[in-house]
Amino acid sequence: MRSRLETDEGGHPRAGGLLEYAWRSDGRWHRIGARAAMPMGPTVPGSRSEFLIERHWGYTPRKGGALEYRVRRPGWLLCAAAEPVLEADTHALYGPVFGPMLDAAPVSAIIADGSAVTVSRGARVVGS
Repeated sequence: MRSRLETDEGGHPRAGGLLEYAWRSDGRWHRIGARAAMPMGPTVPGSRSEFLIERHWGYTPRKGGALEYRVRRPGWLLCAAAEPVLEADTHALYGPVFGPMLDAAPVSAIIADGSAVTVSRGARVVGS
């Protein structure tokens, strides 16, 4: 995997800076990236960004149900992403259901500064 992150002195995305990740799968390079539109700021309550970013519970399938686990982290700073790009074989990577959706132009794109997270031990949730 390769990455390119153009940041300021504080380690946050630089205004107009490129953030890009590239990876190799099945002999081919794929990449996702965008340019940071400023300013960075906290999540706006009720926004699409809050809906996408503020996730404090995770789930993973298990036979007959799922595991539910808590994710703890500080709030992230966000900014809009300009010139988003996804160059990948989405059908091979994500299958016939998600591939076509990922090929479409994005409705929105955001960049989060991220942080370390703590993931709790999962608790079994029985399927209905």
